[in-house]
Amino acid sequence: MAEPLWRRVLFPRRRGAALGGPRVLALTSSATDQAFYRSLKARGQWDMEITQSVPEALRMLSAGSFSIVVFDREFPGWDWRDLLVRIVERSPRSCCLLASRVSDEYLWREVVARGGYDVVTKPLADPAVSLTLQRAWYYWKTESPPMVNPSA
Repeated sequence: MAEPLWRRVLFPRRRGAALGGPRVLALTSSATDQAFYRSLKARGQWDMEITQSVPEALRMLSAGSFSIVVFDREFPGWDWRDLLVRIVERSPRSCCLLASRVSDEYLWREVVARGGYDVVTKPLADPAVSLTLQRAWYYWKTESPPMVNPSA
């Protein structure tokens, strides 16, 4: 999802996010993970918002649209299953990614069964995370929005 070279040369002040890139919400209490997400944002590939507060993340999801939401499996005071349900309720169209040190088919199936999209393996590293974000972004772009009942 790198910005084409000609665009970077002709429009050096414009960033990928300003050109219609995906909005990503990262919810993590880890300083290392926050630094990783900031580095992705600094490269201009992702319009990344980072928070370490669940109430703030839920407020942000209610107030704006995010294509992708990444959140930690081990979040203090929260069970990841409950958190995933709340995220999906607030933003049903977002692709939810669970960042976890454990990554197996059983966990992936459980995430998908609860409305999530995929599991990102920790510690976070490029290019694996960028590829997962790109796949989620492509899926989000092709998925049709939920049907709205006009009589409601």
